[in-house]
Amino acid sequence: MPFFYSTACWLRLWCTPCLFIFLSITAKAEITLPAIIGDHMVLQQQTTAQIWGWTSRSNEAIRVWASWGSDTVTTKAVRGDWKVALPTPKAGGPHTLYIAGHDTVVVKDVLIGEVWLASGQSNMEMPVDSIHAGFPGMTNFREEIAQADQPEIRLFLVQKRVADAPQLDVQGEWKVCSSESVRDFSAVAYAFADRLHSTLSRPIGMIASSWGGTNAEVWMPADSVLGDSLLTSPFVGLKEGNRWPSLPGKAYNAMIYPLRHFALKGAIWYQGESNRLRPETYPQVMAKLINTWRSHWGDEMPFYFSEIAPYKYWSARELVPYLKQAQAECMEIPYTGMVVTNDLGDLGHIHPRSKRQVGERLAAWALAKDYQVDVAYSGPVYKSHTIDRRKVVVNFAFAEGLKSVDGPLRDFEVSNEQGEWFSATAKIINGQVHVWAKEVRNPAAVRFAWSDVAEPNLVNAAGLPAACFNTAP
Repeated sequence: MPFFYSTACWLRLWCTPCLFIFLSITAKAEITLPAIIGDHMVLQQQTTAQIWGWTSRSNEAIRVWASWGSDTVTTKAVRGDWKVALPTPKAGGPHTLYIAGHDTVVVKDVLIGEVWLASGQSNMEMPVDSIHAGFPGMTNFREEIAQADQPEIRLFLVQKRVADAPQLDVQGEWKVCSSESVRDFSAVAYAFADRLHSTLSRPIGMIASSWGGTNAEVWMPADSVLGDSLLTSPFVGLKEGNRWPSLPGKAYNAMIYPLRHFALKGAIWYQGESNRLRPETYPQVMAKLINTWRSHWGDEMPFYFSEIAPYKYWSARELVPYLKQAQAECMEIPYTGMVVTNDLGDLGHIHPRSKRQVGERLAAWALAKDYQVDVAYSGPVYKSHTIDRRKVVVNFAFAEGLKSVDGPLRDFEVSNEQGEWFSATAKIINGQVHVWAKEVRNPAAVRFAWSDVAEPNLVNAAGLPAACFNTAP
């Protein structure tokens, strides 16, 4: 075979795959979107949604338009980054979103509705199904799964990651709510979305970003913790854990910050167990966390949270009621609300199964405060007290129809002037609770549900339980 012929054949054999690779690269879409912007997503209704991404072509002109409107929004990529503001209509869909530059990306099956973020530790992470070790599945999980085919509810599960610095993207994808997709999704977040959808009859997008075992500090920027002398001490010399992040900012950087441009209606939160050793700083920690999140999603972003449920802890049991009281103090932060769960616990399992009730109670706060739905959203909350000789008379807010669910009121205590506490008798008289103990002639203070295992029975007409309190200084 002539040399020139064999060389030509070799060149042809070598060049052909190279040409294919070159053409494949040049044909590859050059516009990249973050994971949170994709098929089946829900965009917040009647707002200005941020649509953003990246392109391999610097200074490329990017055009964005959607099937719900006639306008096209144009911008130019700066060092490959681009972002546009796109007005969204009233709830509805499905719609299609188009992003065009050198190539075009099409996002299909987009709904417009209400978008909420759910975060926290294991009781928020706990999935609907019992498919993961340590999680027993929500009550009646088989029936819940069988009824979960709801195409107007969309679920986005943020995958667990940690980072030392803020990241640009998360891992995850939007899924249509179904008997399959709901299995490993947060039970509380699903119940919350289900209640909103059944009441509002509009699409609901639920983003779940949680991690069992985490303290609140991992969900906020590290400098907001380490720059505060009152909050720094627990983390001095602390090394990162193997099963979950423990150091400030680690989850925030990887699982919250990348979502900051995506428009939300609000957030729900279920966390606290891992902060029970330092309850005195919890209100300050949560104020910083909420303020950080609101710097991304608006100063009036609703933030509703659940108190921790009754459980017989293995250590620091005496600190648990102080943590619960600290959680209640967080309601002093504007646009927040807390659901009480002292009737939903499992004293032998830190992950109680009654997650539908928790999600629905959180949804009641949202429905009442953000959607003007006439629904009961709070149980009795301590307001004031007076001392009438040997009795303490307690006044509650949200006290309409005050009653016991199962016999004499329990979990009330009064203290004497020496600070000694005694179990007390309590009775409802004319919408107030009168409390006394035969051992105490001159009561100095009163407290309620002041234990990690307290399961009291005081509720209002809506059946919502009263929150713990302690009037001692």
